Amino acid sequence: MNAPQAARILVVDDERLVAREIAENLVSLGYEVPATAATADEALEIACSTRPDLALLDIRIRGPRDGVETATALRARFGVPVIYLTACTDEATLARAKQTEPYAYLVKPIKPVELRSAVEIALRRSAAERRVREHGTWLEITLRSIADAVIATDCAGRITLMNPRAAALTGWDVAEAIGQPIDGVLQLSDENGKAAISSPIELALREQHTVELPAGTVLRRANGEELAIEDATAPIFDTSGDLVGAVIVFRDVSQSRKLVRQAELNERLAALGTLAAGVAHEVNNPLSFIIGNQQYALKELADLHARLAELPVLEREQLEGKVEEISAALSDAEVGADRVRKIVSELRKLSRPGMEKRKRMDPRAALESALAITWTELSSRATIVREYGQCPEILADETRLTQVFVNLLINAAHAIDSGEPSTNEVRASTGTDADGAAYVEVSDTGSGIPKSILPRIFEPFYTTRALETGTGLGLSISHGIVASLGGRIHVESQVGSGSTFRVTLPAAERAPSVPPARHSVAPREGEEYRLLIVDDERILLDSLTRALEDTYDVTTVTSGHEAVLLLERGESFDLVICDLMMPHMTGMEFFGVLESRFPELALRTVFMTGGVFTPAAQRFLAVRSRRVLAKPFTNGELIAFITESLVRAA
Repeated sequence: MNAPQAARILVVDDERLVAREIAENLVSLGYEVPATAATADEALEIACSTRPDLALLDIRIRGPRDGVETATALRARFGVPVIYLTACTDEATLARAKQTEPYAYLVKPIKPVELRSAVEIALRRSAAERRVREHGTWLEITLRSIADAVIATDCAGRITLMNPRAAALTGWDVAEAIGQPIDGVLQLSDENGKAAISSPIELALREQHTVELPAGTVLRRANGEELAIEDATAPIFDTSGDLVGAVIVFRDVSQSRKLVRQAELNERLAALGTLAAGVAHEVNNPLSFIIGNQQYALKELADLHARLAELPVLEREQLEGKVEEISAALSDAEVGADRVRKIVSELRKLSRPGMEKRKRMDPRAALESALAITWTELSSRATIVREYGQCPEILADETRLTQVFVNLLINAAHAIDSGEPSTNEVRASTGTDADGAAYVEVSDTGSGIPKSILPRIFEPFYTTRALETGTGLGLSISHGIVASLGGRIHVESQVGSGSTFRVTLPAAERAPSVPPARHSVAPREGEEYRLLIVDDERILLDSLTRALEDTYDVTTVTSGHEAVLLLERGESFDLVICDLMMPHMTGMEFFGVLESRFPELALRTVFMTGGVFTPAAQRFLAVRSRRVLAKPFTNGELIAFITESLVRAA
């Protein structure tokens, strides 16, 4: 084990004999004296090459610089502590010497005992101060490097320490913040910016325990910008247990809070979408046979009215009035059913789109279509600016995507008062983000959205407009459409400055090619087409039979199992119309049986559905190129669908 290295001591005295005597005494005490110096220049040169731990320095030495100036240079350039050697000197020189903070004064002639005592004390003090400096440097580096903001105060709540991260978040310069009351620098409020929140430092000092800020706390920076923060605050006690201050450690959680809220909103909308699709499915089934039966009854009443001419006049007049009343009632019911149909159609838009016709497309095409649709509304309120950057193709239904951009553009228009288009702007921008996704931005210079309602704008039926101008479904539906495409909508807004909505959509992957469906032989000449209709709603099947039996040979069953039994008995059909969502055996499972056991009939199978709201159904329709008739439908739409399906199957 190596012995510790002896301390190196520089002796500076212009009396060579005195300097040599002091050096010899130091060596005898176990210290190393690399050299002695008589002038400031010699002392600095030796210090540069040997880096001494301590300097014994006569206050009065030869040359233009005396001992005080030399001591100042040694400390400044090399950090060498000093013990002054002196005989006697004037008060002015001693005053100058004190400013260099010497460790001791030794009066000549110097006694060996005094020399030893002064040197040992000086070296220990120097080592202690060096450790403190190193610890302070380490602490400063740690505080500067830490990702969290740190502010410490004294017991009066005045700032004594602030790291660079705290300065960046608060917007205060560190030098300006030191000594300021914590509440003046750390201005806190609730997430709506309405109620001020006192600094937790005050509570930590008063209660003398760790405290945290309330959830949703916002920090107002020096420039007025607001950040969401989380913190931990604790009192500071010295080694004796006395309270000396408090420290707060906080971080900017604005982005994570946005992500959490967006995730919560996505979950709520997804749940609502699933509920909406389920409700729509359940409503569409009975609505289909309501509409079908209404139309059938109206047709039969029309035929009956034509035959009334054969009756006696009195009887005919009585029946004609009754027939007209029934026809009017059915017509009114038909109008009501159509209104329900439209409401359900809008409700289904909250769910994941199931009947979309997605294709590879440039999102700028949908944006241009939306601008053309909204041009009149926009141009009366703002100047329209296009900034189209390159963006990748996406996989989407152009009609539905256009609907998203129409909603955003109309909202931008309604945020601006009409009449001064030259002083306002609606900007439509496109580009590619860092992840390679396409983005479309719609920005306006309108009134902006208050922070208090910003988290609610995607909620269904939430609107700040009058009832006659808004339903509160536009942004909810847009959110659902974008989410179904694997994208997201992000909004930034400031009251009085306008809003920016950004729609980000993933780039389209190379789509797998789908082989064209093989077509079967055309039906037999001169015979009725045979239809097999599979649906679990018996009333709907009866309604469809009434609508089709004059034109087609119709067979109906209420389950896929019954249909398979018919086919196993050798029954043949020209077209199979199957409900997609049924209990026990779904239309998808039934189609799987057809593909494996009756492949020719599988090619002549089409579907009807009250709504595609399960992932399995969506994948099924995306993979298989099958025609689908959406419920509810009119008898005319049903017949047109069957006619076209038979032509395609021929």
